[in-house]
Amino acid sequence: QFEDKMTPDDVYLSFLPLAHILDRANEEYFFRKGASVGYYHGDLNALRDDIQELKPTFIAGVPRVFERIHDGIQKAIQELNPRRRLIFNALYKYKLAWMNRGYSHSKAS
Repeated sequence: QFEDKMTPDDVYLSFLPLAHILDRANEEYFFRKGASVGYYHGDLNALRDDIQELKPTFIAGVPRVFERIHDGIQKAIQELNPRRRLIFNALYKYKLAWMNRGYSHSKAS
């Protein structure tokens, strides 16, 4: 069952073409809820900068974009020195365990 938990504090990052029906529906929904909509600069290579600036709570997109985001995160983790990578992996597993127990993202830290 769908539970609407959207608040005015939520932020949607729009990077699909404005004519795309998924983007149009999401924007309308966010506007209706009083939440924010941010638009990316138009360069998918700079999408990371837009994400860091806007800190979106919701992103809708196509699989290729999410693959690119995932690959960027994995690359950044692999570039960490072994000690930092070990710490990251331990903390990630810790947070994931609490989220699997039903705690929200913000409460699982």
